Amino acid sequence: MCISLRVILDWVPSHFPSDEYGLCYFDGTHLFEHEDYKKGFHPDWNSYIYNYGRRETMNFLISSALFWLDKYHVDGLRVDGVASMVNGQ
Repeated sequence: MCISLRVILDWVPSHFPSDEYGLCYFDGTHLFEHEDYKKGFHPDWNSYIYNYGRRETMNFLISSALFWLDKYHVDGLRVDGVASMVNGQ
C-alpha cells in the first residue's frame, strides 16, 4: 500500500507585515514596498503592498516561490490575495 501526502503551501505574495521583522525598509529604503504610502499600504490588512514594478521585488517573489518548491518539495502553492494584486488593493 502506497500512501501519498500532498502539501499545498499558503504563499502570500500580495502583502507583507509592517512590523520590524518584516521586509519593510529592508535595506533602509523602500525596496519592496511603494514609496507612496497611499499606494503601498493595505489598511484592511495593516500591511505593506509589494511594488511589483521593481525588478528586485519580482526577483524576490519568484525566488521565494521556487525555494519552497525546490527545498521543501511542496506539491503546489496557493496564492493568497490575488484580487488585491490585480486591482492594486
